[in-house]
Amino acid sequence: MTYNLTKRALAGALAVLCVAGTVPAGVTSNVFCGITAVTAYADADVTSIPVSKVREVATLDEFITAANNAEDGDTIRLTDSFTIVGYKTINNGKSFNVDFNGNMIYFDGEGTYKVQSYLYIDNKDTNITFFDRGHGGGMSAINPCVVRLILINRGTVELLSGSYIGGLDTIRTDSNDAHVFIKGGYYDLLKEDSEGPFFRNGRGHYYFTGGYFTEASNIGDTRFDLVEGFEYYKTGDEEYPIGVRKIGAVSIEPTDVSNIPDQKYTGSKITPALKIQTASGLLHENVDFTVSYADNTEVGTATIYINGIGDFYGTLTKTFKIKDIPKYVIPKNLRAPYGSALSSVKLPDADNGTWYWDSAKDTVGDAGTKTFKATFVPNDTEHYLSVSGIDVPVTVYHTYKKVKAVEPTCTKDGNIEFYICTDGKYYTDDKGENEISLADVVIPAPGHSFGEPDWTWSDLNSTAAITAKATFSCSKCRYCETVDAVVTAKVLNPTYIADGKYVYTATVKFGGNVYTSVKEIPIEMIQLTHVEAVAPTCTKNGNIEYWYDKSNNKYFTDSKGTSEITKDKTVIRALGHKFGEPVWKWNKDHSTATVSFACSQCNTVQGTTAKISTTTIMPTYTSVGKTIYEATATFNGKTYTDTQEVLMPKLVYNAPEISYEQGYGAVKLSWTDVEDAEKYAVAACVSGRWSVLAEGEGNSYVLTGLKEGKEYKVAVITKAYGEWVKSVTNAIVVSPKDTTTKYPAVTDIDYNEEFHQFRLIWTKVKDAQNYGVAVYLAGRWVILDQNISASTPYFTSPKLKAGQTYKMVICAKIGGKWDTSALNTRTFDVTVK
Repeated sequence: MTYNLTKRALAGALAVLCVAGTVPAGVTSNVFCGITAVTAYADADVTSIPVSKVREVATLDEFITAANNAEDGDTIRLTDSFTIVGYKTINNGKSFNVDFNGNMIYFDGEGTYKVQSYLYIDNKDTNITFFDRGHGGGMSAINPCVVRLILINRGTVELLSGSYIGGLDTIRTDSNDAHVFIKGGYYDLLKEDSEGPFFRNGRGHYYFTGGYFTEASNIGDTRFDLVEGFEYYKTGDEEYPIGVRKIGAVSIEPTDVSNIPDQKYTGSKITPALKIQTASGLLHENVDFTVSYADNTEVGTATIYINGIGDFYGTLTKTFKIKDIPKYVIPKNLRAPYGSALSSVKLPDADNGTWYWDSAKDTVGDAGTKTFKATFVPNDTEHYLSVSGIDVPVTVYHTYKKVKAVEPTCTKDGNIEFYICTDGKYYTDDKGENEISLADVVIPAPGHSFGEPDWTWSDLNSTAAITAKATFSCSKCRYCETVDAVVTAKVLNPTYIADGKYVYTATVKFGGNVYTSVKEIPIEMIQLTHVEAVAPTCTKNGNIEYWYDKSNNKYFTDSKGTSEITKDKTVIRALGHKFGEPVWKWNKDHSTATVSFACSQCNTVQGTTAKISTTTIMPTYTSVGKTIYEATATFNGKTYTDTQEVLMPKLVYNAPEISYEQGYGAVKLSWTDVEDAEKYAVAACVSGRWSVLAEGEGNSYVLTGLKEGKEYKVAVITKAYGEWVKSVTNAIVVSPKDTTTKYPAVTDIDYNEEFHQFRLIWTKVKDAQNYGVAVYLAGRWVILDQNISASTPYFTSPKLKAGQTYKMVICAKIGGKWDTSALNTRTFDVTVK
């Protein structure tokens, strides 16, 4: 059966998750494709997602009516326990859920042998998910002779949580359209049953991925097959010692479960949502765990029960507090100055608790009466909650701040005496009667009075850039202001007959005026150095006579520096060597070689070691081989080479040895390997000439179309090292078998594996009139066919059972009599495929 996620299945999943109090993102099953809480089926007719309902039932009749009328995604929630006597049918092709909600469905009936009280499900599209969001709910047999709790002829049941206590079984399946997914829950039997808590009446499908079992359930003996990747394990619990989990699943630790905040007492059952965060990420209810709640209605400590499923296993509990709302009186007559922080407003004491501002750092704002949020914390925090967000009224009023008069300076304004109100306005009095603007209180600053600046220069003899600064001083106060000058430089270059100088000018702009200062540094006259002429050699440059200006890196042909040339013009290039032909020298094993050259001008000898490369041409059966040594050397930008050769003799050829096996109208040639052979060819001598019949890489070949009684001369030649060795020294003479035998001899057996048949083919017998085929069965020979024509020596069997082996024989009818001589020596076996 294929399970696909549809709108119908999605609606069912959302319903379960809404009942659970959370809708996790990306909920997927660990066993099949669909939502964990609802098994999803393909439904091409559904075009919209229906609105799911929670149907509360308290009696059996209400439950059966709700189950047979539920829509996709609905949840049937039990509000009380009830008992089923006899069987009750659910025939509703919808996907819906049943929440035990801490209640039990009991099964009872009179009798001491196989009492038939159960829920009967008979619709292949039915998909019911059972779980217990309460605690201690589920299904249980009262009479231990109750055979089962649920019988599924067609449909799907998924068990997420709850208790299932059967008499002999808990669930039975009656057809291959019945599917049971056991993901969690607790299972027990009231009566000994060797087949365990689940029964498959020859058909049906069980998918085990979770659950806890008692010893009495016998699950430890029956060991139902689990979904691949899951295993049985010892839980360590005395009542339910056997569990099922995913291989590699991890337990949920108490530290993984986030603390639950205190809950408000309502008089109804409290079911807060859980957050479980492990190292692998955030866990999702009904995917990674199931949860059930005790009867958490009263003030005090409440309990939540958690069971791991899917990638997690094990059980644990989590507690939280349920508290009542305390009584309190809202404070009155609170006052605060405008613009002050709320923390400055003191809240009154209370006999049964303490008041706190929710945002004590906030300001009280504009004048007037307004409300601010406060929290009341009771003294008895064990039974009462703190209450936040309580509106408390506060009256805000204005104040006035006096500012003394200040005389102005050169750079700073002064002010008259005035008052600043908390409303942001300015007054000349402290009652807010004479308002003025901010400009009215200001006495403007008169500003500085500057004269000519004092100049400061950096070290003029330094190699660093020359800088200057101008300092302006106020005549009214001691304030000084220094401005960096812009320095420009002008150079009067020295010559070979006169000195030069640097002229620096510093300029600043200040107060709308321009100010300058000038400094000069002398530069000495340039000196020339005389260089004598030098003649060149083979390896070293020479030069002409010249004069050199070291300061400016210039060259001249005269002592006054009037005729400038480039440095290159002073150089007379080296003559260079003139080398003759190379002289090669090899060592005895040709592994090294050197080359040398002699200069015809200065008799200098230079050389280098060559690089040796080797090329080997291997000998074959038809040609000699050789090793070629090539020396390569580079000298003065030119490459020189020299070669030496060493010969190797041809290989010794040993032709393949040929043998053959006779066949009817054919012979099979076989031959031995030849070293380094690439191919073989079969040749035949016809009318004194050899012709190649076939080529190949194997060591055998079948010659067909041969005439009985005729001999054929054949040979096998070899292709090695890319050439054919055309030696026929291994030629032999062959001939086929005679086609006529004394007794029919099987030459071939053809098999038809699809229909489990075979065909016998045999040799002809001289003067045969008919052929007959017999099989040995139950100690005697049984004739299969005795009217086979002498011209068609074959027989086709009827359809048989594969793997069966038969002893058979073929006989010929000669001169009107069947030849059964030497019968036991002529039998053969055939195995049907």
